[in-house]
Amino acid sequence: MRTRLELAAQLEERLNRTIDIGVITAQNLVYAREAILNGRRLVTLHRDDTEAAETRLLGSYFTFRQDRKEVEESYRVVRQCRPE
Repeated sequence: MRTRLELAAQLEERLNRTIDIGVITAQNLVYAREAILNGRRLVTLHRDDTEAAETRLLGSYFTFRQDRKEVEESYRVVRQCRPE
C-alpha cells in the first residue's frame, strides 16, 4: 500500500497540480472546512455517508466558530489598544 505522500507525489507528477491527500476528521475542523469547500473529492466508497459526514463537519466548524467568537473579538480589541 502506498503512503499518502507517495500517492500525492505521483498524482502531482501526472496532473501537474499541487495535491494534498488528507484524512478529514473533526480533529482539525479548519482543515476539514477548507478541504470540503475548496478541495476535490477524488474517491468515495459511500457517497451518502461521505456527504452526511461533510455536513456534520461543517456544522461542527460553525459551532466552533461561534464558540470562539468572543475569544477572537477579545484579541481584536487588545490588538487595537496596543500602541505601535
